[in-house]
Amino acid sequence: MEWNPSRPPDMPREYDDMANMATARQPWGYKPDDPRIPWGNWRLKADVENEWMRDRSLEKDKFFVGIYSNPLQDSAVQVTMGAVYDRTREYLGTTDKAIIAFRRIMIQAAKAFRDQGELPLTVDNAALYLVRGFAAMLPQDVDWLEVSKPWREAFSDGPPAEYRVDLATLREARGALAPKIAN
Repeated sequence: MEWNPSRPPDMPREYDDMANMATARQPWGYKPDDPRIPWGNWRLKADVENEWMRDRSLEKDKFFVGIYSNPLQDSAVQVTMGAVYDRTREYLGTTDKAIIAFRRIMIQAAKAFRDQGELPLTVDNAALYLVRGFAAMLPQDVDWLEVSKPWREAFSDGPPAEYRVDLATLREARGALAPKIAN
């Protein structure tokens, strides 16, 4: 399953944008809602049952695996990878912090369910998923939490242009901080 907040809220889930298939995140759209199935609203049309709508003609010169979009390719690999990998043989580094944090959250949630029968808060309160990350360069005297509130909402366009972070500005800011950190 993959959820992408860039789909406009008024666009129906079954919308297929055939003209932009090569760059679409979920090019085939979603199956009709089914209230009997958990997460029934977000079942992809392209899935294991139909081999992710694989197109073998694309394998020659477009997509190595013939599956449109990275999320669908990721789904194909994850669903078909077989038995659970032995994580004790895995070497995670500092760039894998998000993976480590996510696994800890999942383990804590599984233990809480096993031991106390508690479900994660997001199971019954989908609004908790409406918070998004953002990147911005703000003046020091600004309350970042208050200023960034609208930018952290789902379907937000993010910070206004004057606060957006570009690579040159980020390098400049890091360069200015480097002497302070070294002392």
